[in-house]
Formats: sequence, C-alpha cells, structure tokens
Amino acid sequence: MDIQMPEINGFEASKLIREHEKQGEHVQIVALTADALNKERKQAFSSGMDDFIMKPIMEDSLADLLVEALELRKTKNTSEENDFFKEAKTLQHFNQKALLKKLGGDIESVKYVVQLSRKDLVIFKKSLLKAIEEEDSKTIAQILHKLKGTSSSARFDQMFSHLKEMKHSESYNSELKEDISEKILPEIDRLLVVFDEFEKQ
Repeated sequence: MDIQMPEINGFEASKLIREHEKQGEHVQIVALTADALNKERKQAFSSGMDDFIMKPIMEDSLADLLVEALELRKTKNTSEENDFFKEAKTLQHFNQKALLKKLGGDIESVKYVVQLSRKDLVIFKKSLLKAIEEEDSKTIAQILHKLKGTSSSARFDQMFSHLKEMKHSESYNSELKEDISEKILPEIDRLLVVFDEFEKQ
C-alpha cells in the first residue's frame, strides 16, 4: 500500500479496508514508503497496516517480507536480542522480536504498542464478558474481529492462532462460548501478565 496516493492516502485506505474486512478474514497490508520515520511507522501501524517496506524496493527486503507474511520464521539470534527478550514460551504469546523488526528496531515504539494494547485488551475483555452475558452474537463477532486485527498487527501470535481456528457463527452457541471462555479470555490474561514482565525489563 503506497502511503502517498493522490485521492486517498495509504493510512486512510488501510482504515477503510480494516473496517470492511469480512468476518474471519485478514488482508495483509504492507506500507510502501520512501521515508519510514518513526512517526510515520506509528501512524501506519495504528491505521492497521502489518509491515513496512522502503522505496526503492530491495530484493532481500522483499524476500524477507514475503517470508514473514507467509508465517515462515527465520531464526536470527543475536546476543543483543537474547539479552533483551524472554524465552520462546513468552514469544509465542507476544512475539516481541517480530514486532521490534517490524518497527525498525525502535524499542520505544514497541513500548508504545504495549501501552495501547494493554488498554485495548482490558476493554475487549470487559466488552466480551458483557456481550456473553447478554448473548449478543453481533457484538461478540465485532469484538473478535477487532481482536484478530490487533493480534495480527501487534504480533500476539497465540491469540491470532486461536482466532484463526475458531469457527465463526452468526448466532451465539455453546461452542463459541467455550472457545471464548477457554482460549480467548485466558489468553488476554496471559498477555497482560507478559506486558507486566516486558515493562519491568
């Protein structure tokens, strides 16, 4: 997605795509830009974009981007990363390494995402519990859809995996309630704990 377009810019277009995505689907959006400043990266991320690539496009950068988009993982261990990040068990819930790479190695941007995500997850949990109590299938579907987009962008890999595997239904049923109770709500709680550990580093 080219950020600088004549009639509607890439940020606005991405927001519209996210708003009109079909339930259960996620469109991969990559920002194409000649000037990936931190401010612009944050704006792209908040608009729902998944990644960034700089102009002119380099073959290696494009290859890496495609590998990540296809959910293939390249193991790139450095002593600096190993000192900063938790073990793989934590990364499966919040893939800090992948998010750091997406944000150009800017730790402060990762911290900013964590702060925003903490607020969002608390709201998602409260709204989900209320919607479950009222058996409001429409609201439940909307919340899960937003949560799926957030999980993909912020690299909450385990949450995203749960949401991809869930069978979406137009009506509230016992299977949906079980999935939310046994997978989604506990994963929200785990992420909040991971955020606490992350902020202590």
